[in-house]
Amino acid sequence: MKDKVKKYLISLLAVMIIIGAMLIMPVTARAAKVSGKCGDSIFWLYNEQKKTLIIAGSGKMYDYSYHNDAPWKHMAENPDEALKYDDSQIDKVIIGSEVTYIGEEAFSGLLIYEVEFDNIASSKLESIGEYAFSYCNSLDSIKLPSSLKKIGKHAFSNSAFSSFTIPSSCKEIGDYAFSGCIFTRIEIPNTVKKVGKYAFGYRAYNTDDDYTLDDSTPKKDIHKVPGFDVVGPKSGIASSTAFKYAKKYKLNYVMKGVKGPKIKSAANVKTRRIRLKWNKSGSASGYHIRYSTSKKFDIYTTIKYITVKGRKTISRKTAQLKKNKTYYITVRYYKYVGGKKCYSEWWKTAKKVKIKK
Repeated sequence: MKDKVKKYLISLLAVMIIIGAMLIMPVTARAAKVSGKCGDSIFWLYNEQKKTLIIAGSGKMYDYSYHNDAPWKHMAENPDEALKYDDSQIDKVIIGSEVTYIGEEAFSGLLIYEVEFDNIASSKLESIGEYAFSYCNSLDSIKLPSSLKKIGKHAFSNSAFSSFTIPSSCKEIGDYAFSGCIFTRIEIPNTVKKVGKYAFGYRAYNTDDDYTLDDSTPKKDIHKVPGFDVVGPKSGIASSTAFKYAKKYKLNYVMKGVKGPKIKSAANVKTRRIRLKWNKSGSASGYHIRYSTSKKFDIYTTIKYITVKGRKTISRKTAQLKKNKTYYITVRYYKYVGGKKCYSEWWKTAKKVKIKK
């Protein structure tokens, strides 16, 4: 009985907040129908001045689809009365702490820059629906609450994340959940028990364009994100979900927190090359070198890799490079677990070398 009263009071408070906000909005904004229901006990409000969409109330949001768009995508039946509205008019989404489920396709395709969970430490969010944030091409990052248990199929596919952190509460990640994203590293916590197919580290594209990776994608159009690392534990490796996913989908497995070999020197030598020297690692089966003109080894720049077999080899030259260009170079070691290479972290600071000769 107490829980029912609590939920009623929360819903009532949400309605009062929306009504109050509408009273102080400009008349033109109120006429444009910028609020409504998006769940049995959940309401939405669009603040035109702040370009912010607020989701308030308790419980589950409704699911949406291509044929049943979320109401904030089409806010008025009469275009003459509507706001001059398109996806770019929502810069920010705030989701209330009592929302337990984000509906399918709720924010898909919106050009939002920020998603905030109100009072995130107390959030009750448990699940994110299919395609909920897919194709959010301006959303660079998002911090998810520690209550989250499930990320649905395609939930964040083809969005613009440069990095992503999975909360330790998460137990399941759906098929293609982050396919098409451009970040190159993901840590999968031990709490995650199931990771769907092509959830990380893969994109779909052909000679024409990138597109959504799904069950109908031809194999020739399925491509790895270059240099993608799956990070997991340094002990109990073979039994970890991270290792099993990396092995199945032929991605790099990185042992979290294991330091790479220290670089002794990196110098430009004759014929426009870099000679890299590093300390020997007693645990190594071999070494892995990368170099690029990008200090951050950005995915949109050319990154070259060299595999060095054997623990005792601690020096290697690169291929010929471009004169007067500056390059960044680093190294890590690998060892074998269950027949698969498992890598240390990269040495913490890449060496900078300008090619003069």
